[in-house]
Amino acid sequence: FKNEENSSTKIEIETENNHKIVIEIDDCNKIIGYKNENIVEIPNKFLYRNKSLLNLELPKAKRIGKCFLKENSILKYIEMDMLREVDSNFLAWNEDLTYIKFPSLMEVGFGFLSFNKKIKYAYLPNLEEASMDFLYSNREIIILYLPKLSNMYAGFLYENEKLKKLYLPEMIGYFRLQFKANEIELYAPGIMKEERLKKYFNIIETLPDSEIELYESQIRKAQLAQDKLKKKIIKAVNKELNETVKVKKK
Repeated sequence: FKNEENSSTKIEIETENNHKIVIEIDDCNKIIGYKNENIVEIPNKFLYRNKSLLNLELPKAKRIGKCFLKENSILKYIEMDMLREVDSNFLAWNEDLTYIKFPSLMEVGFGFLSFNKKIKYAYLPNLEEASMDFLYSNREIIILYLPKLSNMYAGFLYENEKLKKLYLPEMIGYFRLQFKANEIELYAPGIMKEERLKKYFNIIETLPDSEIELYESQIRKAQLAQDKLKKKIIKAVNKELNETVKVKKK
């Protein structure tokens, strides 16, 4: 369909497997939207130089290679409920996400969202391993609960000065762990006897149910706000649409 007042184009590509890929481009031919409902594994350097993407839908993605959207700083929301593993530099330069939710994610590589300063809430209930520089530049997270994380490495939330509560019930190992924040309440029974941790943490021996309930309440509120933001962005992207082009790959 056409709208003379607007200036973006939607390209619908039908693959040889009858799967559909939808790409939206603006009047400068920059990709602002990408949708692929069937892809499971994302290769290395997927749109790694893209700086304009606003709307992304990859609902079945389970594994993502190196440098995924590495240079895109403006993506404001992302949802991948089936994602299990990401390699290095995942959205490394993103600056605008404030909430992340990856319920199935188990392992992240070096530089996971390492330049994002704004994330306030992170829902990663199945994350088991976080490599170096995990959320390195983050400055907003106050409470972080990672119920299955067992190992973490240097640069973990390094720039964060607001962190007050860190709950890691399955933690068994860490490497060069240090924080700028002071008086962080830590629950990590597997490493609580380490003397050097007392430099950064106030060690607690039990984790009250009330603290988990508070965290989960914050996550629910963040999800509601994210849902509203998603609708707003999709509406804005679609409003500029003036043409649909269909392509069938043989």
